[in-house]
Amino acid sequence: MKRIHIFIATISRFFVSSVFLVGAVKNILNWHETEKEIMDLLFDWQSYASFSENLRDVFSFLIPWTPLLQVLSILLMFVGGILVLWGVKKRLGMILLIVFLIPVTILCHPFWFMDGSIRDLQAVMFLKNLSILGCLMQQVVGDQEIRVENVNRPIMNLSRPIEFE
Repeated sequence: MKRIHIFIATISRFFVSSVFLVGAVKNILNWHETEKEIMDLLFDWQSYASFSENLRDVFSFLIPWTPLLQVLSILLMFVGGILVLWGVKKRLGMILLIVFLIPVTILCHPFWFMDGSIRDLQAVMFLKNLSILGCLMQQVVGDQEIRVENVNRPIMNLSRPIEFE
């Protein structure tokens, strides 16, 4: 039974990390295309944010920083993916992937601004990212069951430093 558990844990780490590692390598190999995609994304969000001048200013400010954003996203994907894959500092790796995935999910899949089949596709991609986020978050906080008697107990003991496995 222990071998099955080890096998399943290894395969699941491979599955979770593969999407991030492949994405990081793809972004490195297609550097200029990825940089253009990030820039286009920021320009799109400038138009989406027509309701808020401050939000438009934020996206305007970020446009010249596109190469740095690209490097940061590649580092988060690669380091997080490697840590999860190798099973070394898995929790830290998952936190890095969560930090990457939250803004990417919101910025790259804004289905609420779209119509038709593009809207449906982006909604599915958004929900897939949410499911990955949910799995990563559950692994970070642990498998503690939520029951009525546990509601008042903290999920994590924040009085001590977080230990990264």
